[in-house]
Amino acid sequence: MSDLVEQLRERARTRAAASKPFPVETFIEWKAADAIEAAIRADAGSEHDFAKSIAQVINEQSLDGAACGWRSCTGCHETNEGAETGHYPYSRIFGCYVGSGCRECGGIGVVWHHISAEGLDAMASETNAEAALRAGGEPVAVKPLTWFAPSQHDNSAFAETMLGTWTVWDFGGEDSHVCGPQDRAGKRIGGNIDAAKAAAQADYEARIRSALVFAPSDLERELDEVKAEYRSYQESAEEWDRQRKLAEAERDALAAEKARLDTDAARYRWLRGQHWYAADMAVVCHPKEAVKLGSYCPSGQLLDDAIDAAVASIALDKAEAGMKAPKRGGSHLIDKPAREGQ
Repeated sequence: MSDLVEQLRERARTRAAASKPFPVETFIEWKAADAIEAAIRADAGSEHDFAKSIAQVINEQSLDGAACGWRSCTGCHETNEGAETGHYPYSRIFGCYVGSGCRECGGIGVVWHHISAEGLDAMASETNAEAALRAGGEPVAVKPLTWFAPSQHDNSAFAETMLGTWTVWDFGGEDSHVCGPQDRAGKRIGGNIDAAKAAAQADYEARIRSALVFAPSDLERELDEVKAEYRSYQESAEEWDRQRKLAEAERDALAAEKARLDTDAARYRWLRGQHWYAADMAVVCHPKEAVKLGSYCPSGQLLDDAIDAAVASIALDKAEAGMKAPKRGGSHLIDKPAREGQ
């Protein structure tokens, strides 16, 4: 765990040196390192103290409305469509699953996430703005009913609409009724005539709104088009990346095949230059007739190994001869054998 403290502090130093002004994540990581180190000193064997200290740091940083905490590193922790694969351990200290370690997390498998209160507000505003676009523009308001009271009946009123007529009655004693289209029996509401009118208005609005649908706005259509275009670009990029990987694999395979063929060609050129009267190895025609019993006649891999060994031996002999040659006039020369007859 002491290594974790050093890693946190080293990452904080690196981030502080690379970013001006002093980033808040650096301060938080340094505080987390102090808390972990304090927990180690207090009780080196208690995981509960580690977790408690980390929770204290998170609580302190959350007092200003920010969201923070340790999260699994996306660089070395993989999931299957958001679900754990079972390949990574869960840490009760950090409160999350721990990755295998990479450059992104400094090798500890977790990273510190901190979103300020302003950042959270910005995210909420973006979410609300998109929700408003999905609503299809301005909300629809239903026009209030217009009530008429018969002159001979002060305790009743009616409202004419395209859907039909709503009628209300006030029988006194908190006893009122409302009757809507196709509803001759009516409904007892209670309260005075104003309560009956409110019930009639709610029924009228519910019937109107049930027939409405929000048509997509121009902004919503543009947003959908942009998202579809982005998905198309993303799919194209993924396909190009797949094709690139296939091309790289094919290139590597061809390079390996070329290297193998180059080696075989070099062996052939070397063998082509060997003569039967001077070399330890040469090509013989009609071997069944020319080769004697007990002769060593390698083929296949054995022939490749024999040629490689012969080439290496010749190169070594030349190197040793060059090292032993006497110096003449400031240059290294190899004494040539005397010609016959001299």
